[in-house]
Amino acid sequence: MTGMTSMSSVNELITAKDALTSIATLADQLGQAARNAAHGLAAIPPADTATRTGIQTELNPLTAEQRIHRAPTQIANDSEHIYNQINSAGAAGTTVSDLAAITGHNAYRTRRALQDLEAAHRIFRTTTSGSPTHRWYSDSNRTALINTMRRRVPTHDLTVSEAAAILNVPEQRIRDMIKAKQLAGRTVGRAFIIHRKALLDHIQAIGTPAQ
Repeated sequence: MTGMTSMSSVNELITAKDALTSIATLADQLGQAARNAAHGLAAIPPADTATRTGIQTELNPLTAEQRIHRAPTQIANDSEHIYNQINSAGAAGTTVSDLAAITGHNAYRTRRALQDLEAAHRIFRTTTSGSPTHRWYSDSNRTALINTMRRRVPTHDLTVSEAAAILNVPEQRIRDMIKAKQLAGRTVGRAFIIHRKALLDHIQAIGTPAQ
């Protein structure tokens, strides 16, 4: 009986020793994994570090205004890229939606760049900002735009729809201009006919501060 008890004790000791060995092995493996992870983190290249920084920014989002203040040169870069895009469009002009990709579809950055460029008279638009179809043009393409529009003007006075097609704006914009006395003409029946000279004068003034 005593012999059997001794044998059981020995087996228990062996089992405990094996368990301790397994625990030690697992601890070594965990330690190695931690060292490998630390080494991999230190070896992250700049591009990945930038990605990690971007993720951190996403976790702690800033307002658009704060991002601009953190990177004061960003708006200058946006302005130049946007100007180049508008300038490359020539007399056809471009819309805000065409420019959105330049700033990563950041509405604040796009709007700020357009405001700065317009204030510097480097770009202009053919309609008010409230129009859903307003287009932007560069100062370099002003003469080309004016000449393109003048060639569309017929030799007679124009209807509202004809003037809208020439200026590439909605008919409601032409009506607003008539109401504001920006386009002169006469009433024929229930229709308003725009004087050809009034339209030509308006076209000639496109892109000037007065416009």
